[in-house]
Amino acid sequence: EEVDVMKPTVNILSEVLKLQAVVEGLTAELNTVRNQLTEHKSLVHHLQQQITVFTAPVKGVYYFRYSGNAFAGSDMGLSIFKSGSRFVSSYEYASGSGSGFGERNDNASNGAVMQLEAGEQVHMQLWIRCWIFVDYRYNYSTFTGYLL
Repeated sequence: EEVDVMKPTVNILSEVLKLQAVVEGLTAELNTVRNQLTEHKSLVHHLQQQITVFTAPVKGVYYFRYSGNAFAGSDMGLSIFKSGSRFVSSYEYASGSGSGFGERNDNASNGAVMQLEAGEQVHMQLWIRCWIFVDYRYNYSTFTGYLL
């Protein structure tokens, strides 16, 4: 059978409408991702505002302790720094998630007693390429200090 090349075999209008629907769907997805990115940027800004360095108000002996909680599939490294130098650390290697033993989360903690002069600073730091849960509702990860 001979094909008439002048007779359209595709309804151009319906194809354009299909493409328009795809573009609208992708635009909606892009807007969702853009909104999520804005929310994440807002959270990062909030967390940056919460980063603090403890400055000893008086000379004395202080006790500092931290705990960290993360998914078992992630490395977790934490340190306490005194006057810019690492004082004490802990590290939990990624042990995998959903292992045969049902381990889903890992915990790490450590503490230190240190003599501080008035004005000396102490802070906690998360290691590079590591992470912990930051949840202000349940406080899975904490950092505390006391003057003894």
